[in-house]
Amino acid sequence: MPDIQAKARAKALEYSDVKVFTELWPPVLEDIEKRIKAPKNMEGVQNWRLAFIPPICMPRKVLDLGCGLTQPYRKWLEPLGEYVGVDNRNGDKPNIMVADAHNLPFKDGEFGFVWCSEMLEHVDKPQRVVEEAKRVAKHGVILFSTPQNSFFKLDPEHKIIKGIDYQTVATGDGLIVF
Repeated sequence: MPDIQAKARAKALEYSDVKVFTELWPPVLEDIEKRIKAPKNMEGVQNWRLAFIPPICMPRKVLDLGCGLTQPYRKWLEPLGEYVGVDNRNGDKPNIMVADAHNLPFKDGEFGFVWCSEMLEHVDKPQRVVEEAKRVAKHGVILFSTPQNSFFKLDPEHKIIKGIDYQTVATGDGLIVF
């Protein structure tokens, strides 16, 4: 037993305050800082939402409005045709166009389908965003969190959508289909 104690003590003595504060803590603090600055939303695919993506659209061009930095729905939207991902930030990713959803830089009816998932509850003027989506696309689906959704309160930036007609699905999410 004394041999084990001696080895444990020797190992513990390798961790001086200088080593801890100059070598070990900086990467941990850097990781914490990175996580704090990361997007607050939980970008990821919710499989039940995939049922709202049509098998085809005309014209064969799809807009992923509020696509997020990870573009989680991209692989399901690309089969519809030319994919355009738009967000208000691109994280230095060349495949994400930075644009304001309130004033989209596209022609009327340019897209066959617009997909907007988990974004509407983050904008200042949701009615305007819905109008823009309808202007640039022939058809579309907009899904967003409402207070009936158990995740709504997890993000303090979520806003209650008012002044827009929408359906509420079983999950408590709002749904607009056009």
